[in-house]
Amino acid sequence: AWTGCTSTSANCSDVSTVAGSKLYGLTATNGVGSGNISIAVTWQAAPTAAPVCTVASSSATAFVGQTVTLTATCNNSPQFYAWTNCSSTSPTCVATAATTGPKVYSIQAANAIGASVPVNTTVTWQASTGGADFCGSYPNVSRVSKGWEENAPIYTQSNGGFAADGVFVVAFTVPSSPGSYSTPGTTDIAEYNGPPTFRHMTLSKSACDFRTVDPSGAAGPYRLGYGTSARIDWNVGAAPVALVPGQTYYFNFRNWGPDFNGGAGGYSCGTSSCNAIVQLNFPK
Repeated sequence: AWTGCTSTSANCSDVSTVAGSKLYGLTATNGVGSGNISIAVTWQAAPTAAPVCTVASSSATAFVGQTVTLTATCNNSPQFYAWTNCSSTSPTCVATAATTGPKVYSIQAANAIGASVPVNTTVTWQASTGGADFCGSYPNVSRVSKGWEENAPIYTQSNGGFAADGVFVVAFTVPSSPGSYSTPGTTDIAEYNGPPTFRHMTLSKSACDFRTVDPSGAAGPYRLGYGTSARIDWNVGAAPVALVPGQTYYFNFRNWGPDFNGGAGGYSCGTSSCNAIVQLNFPK
């Protein structure tokens, strides 16, 4: 039994001559009892002309391997969308590029009357360059490279050691795809085969980078962490740190704290070395 529509079966067809919302209800009955459900349908005025569209990009410039969102805005109730240089059948499309230079993206929409005139937007894709290497400023540096999604912990004593005045660097490269992840990653450091030690850690484009934090990553590390058990949360293409696919980054660690050396900042390890464990949990 239907309300708002005439039928005695599970299917009902309707047509409306006026625009607006209309509520349809269904009661289905068997030997045990009845069940009810309803749904609202919004009827729109039939188009009288082909769509007219505009298109915009979430960014006019982007680094190779990043993603941008293209959004078309069209009137006259489009039923179909066709993109050029981007794969989608909806009014939005996520684009990326593997090479540098300008790239034109086009959208055309259609309804029962006809198709829109194609409209374009251009994204200029740029190369993302790595940062400088500051490790020459430190007397003892140990370096480790970590593959993406290699989740095994890193023990400093098995990878060159962690001298009292040293720096421990973990390099990793973000894959070229996907462009973003929904769940951020975390990186932690804590003592292991060494005394509890206050440490300074950063995430940067540069190795041995302990400059003042710059959230853009251009003039300093993206983030820092302090403590005997320090952590940095990070991501790719999304908050809290939107790293760029295809690029190499560095987690930098030193046995140092801002309150040591009489509050001027200084080394925190009281022995020749203060070894630790580093755990990278990658974004998902």
